[in-house]
Amino acid sequence: MKIKDNMNQEMNQIKGFTEMGTMKWNKLWNNAKRGGWGVDCLGIHTLFSIAFSIVIFSGVVFSIEPLLAQEGSETSSNAKTNIHDEVQQDANYLDLFVSRKKSQKYNHATKRHLRRLYVLVKNYGSKIPGSEEVFEDVKSIYKQALARFYRREYAASWSLHSQNLKSIHGLYVNFAEQYKKRVENILADSSQKIVDMELSNILEPGQKHTRYIKETLRNTFKLHLAYNRTALAEYMEREKRPGDAIEYYRMAKLFAIQIIRDLEEEPELIKEIEQKYRSDVRDSRGLIIRKN
Repeated sequence: MKIKDNMNQEMNQIKGFTEMGTMKWNKLWNNAKRGGWGVDCLGIHTLFSIAFSIVIFSGVVFSIEPLLAQEGSETSSNAKTNIHDEVQQDANYLDLFVSRKKSQKYNHATKRHLRRLYVLVKNYGSKIPGSEEVFEDVKSIYKQALARFYRREYAASWSLHSQNLKSIHGLYVNFAEQYKKRVENILADSSQKIVDMELSNILEPGQKHTRYIKETLRNTFKLHLAYNRTALAEYMEREKRPGDAIEYYRMAKLFAIQIIRDLEEEPELIKEIEQKYRSDVRDSRGLIIRKN
């Protein structure tokens, strides 16, 4: 494009010079018709300038045309070949050997990610804008990578898998943020349940003392485990492993929900709690949430 712009600029300059020469020619011609064919030296010099300009302009036009055609052909060819084709074309024997091993490794990893992401998108895809579209792209690229592998285009397959894993990582990051917010809310509810139980025992000592000691010890330990899993999830996020962070957030949710349920005595309230957190429990177990 830079060559084309420079040539266009030079053509405009030559064209302007030619137009100026043409105006002088017309002026000389009119003078010749009025006063004969006698022209001075300045007129002769002008005629030579006009002729020279026309020759130069014609030469530049004919020389630019093949360059423009060459540039257009290069642009169209670049549009047809993508980066994965270039990787495959530039690969030597050693590159293909390494790519075959890595492509197989990435293929197995992507299979696990696809299953996990399928559940995540089904359960919470509507809460994260664009996640469903990105997941469809991930599936499409995976099919391309697998097809390239079966066609023995190992370098292109590896390149596609590498691109796909970046998209998968981005999806995990978004879902991990969603899980973190949800876990924080459930942990706050479970902590409040334990606080209410302790306060009740302080104000009314002796009432169900045995149950109080048993439930407090058990559920305080569960709360400790829940916060420990949350800390591990945050550590995984810092280590750029959001997929593993989601698994720890799921475990933290299960512990927190169990605390809320165990500290409730009324059967009807227990059913309400189970209904309220039913979707969280199914998701934490790796199951798809049923709408009905």
